[in-house]
Amino acid sequence: MKKRMLCLLLALSFLCTACGKTEDTPALSDAQAVLTDAVPLLSGGEVRNAEAFDLTEEMVAPILTLMHAYYRSIGTLKLQPCREIFTTRAESKWHSAVWRSLIEIRKASLIDLHLNSYYFTLTVEDVVRHSEDYVELTVSEDAVYRFAATADIDTEQYDVLHTFLLQRSGDIWLIDGHNSDDNPYYNFDYDRFAGRDSRLNDFLQNIAARQAQQGAADSAATRTWDHDYDRDSAYQYMQTYIQQRNDTWAAYDTEGGNCQNFGSQVLFAGGIPMDAEGDAQWYWHDRVYLDLSWINVGYFMDYAQNNSGFGLVAEADAGYYTGQVGDILILGAEGMNHTTVITGLITDEDGKTADYLLCSNTSNYRNFPASAYYYTKHWLVRILGWNE
Repeated sequence: MKKRMLCLLLALSFLCTACGKTEDTPALSDAQAVLTDAVPLLSGGEVRNAEAFDLTEEMVAPILTLMHAYYRSIGTLKLQPCREIFTTRAESKWHSAVWRSLIEIRKASLIDLHLNSYYFTLTVEDVVRHSEDYVELTVSEDAVYRFAATADIDTEQYDVLHTFLLQRSGDIWLIDGHNSDDNPYYNFDYDRFAGRDSRLNDFLQNIAARQAQQGAADSAATRTWDHDYDRDSAYQYMQTYIQQRNDTWAAYDTEGGNCQNFGSQVLFAGGIPMDAEGDAQWYWHDRVYLDLSWINVGYFMDYAQNNSGFGLVAEADAGYYTGQVGDILILGAEGMNHTTVITGLITDEDGKTADYLLCSNTSNYRNFPASAYYYTKHWLVRILGWNE
């Protein structure tokens, strides 16, 4: 087992503030600077609320080690071993396969997705003691990190749930199982023989096909509209309701995800009116009185593609690199799974759009690069405005 590292006070004072967890609760933490081939990686992490559940440092130690190995792997884009913290080689190999697949996806990006820094905060939400030697933990993760390509911008994530199974082995504790609702873990399709996602080649082909569109001429909009989309208001709304939920609306985090509900709210805040007219509709009044296009990714795409007359005017098949702040970017592994909203553009040295920064719900992300997602199929819905 790795021993707990001494805190670097500078790292903690800088990164703890950025992470947004400021409540005065007991925490077990470590932080360190790691040199990589790319950039110095300033790192740290902590577990909060452990003492409330009578968790010892020995029980928390393998969790901290696992999280650091994950972030160092994706931070350096080189797989970091961590076999010694698992009860079985199979569990270790599964984690390595997940990380290896994500690394290959990020290495294929047009932008540099090495991490310059990261800091994670794990808050223990529940503990089930199956026996004195076997414990199940539910943990919520917040994290802040900086990608090399956007070195002056914090990428933030909130409320990512993890489940850890811990087993005592002599004087130490080992991880007998771990899973998470974070994007790489729950979308993973394990090829044990290759040690990676079975669809990785398809994922890389998706990326190459998307990148082939960069530099293509921006075709003029062929549709007309009466009122412009208020992108400033849409931006302000999305920035406000990334982590928290607007209680004016129902939330669907535990019912398939809140991502499209969030996207619809952003469009509504940007002036796009609800539409209960014609064959294509998009509206929400309460949990019973709504159209599924408001909360479902596929139904929303149908509305964006097919609506005419009153309501939203959009280009659902827009060229990938023609997006603007407030546009919708739909993502998926194979089909349409997840709705995000563009909150910023990342340009290359020639000034051409190379990637987008995204905001989303359920996966509660702020300023997350589109190409850093495990989802590699992307559809841009360019929002033009609306008609009376």
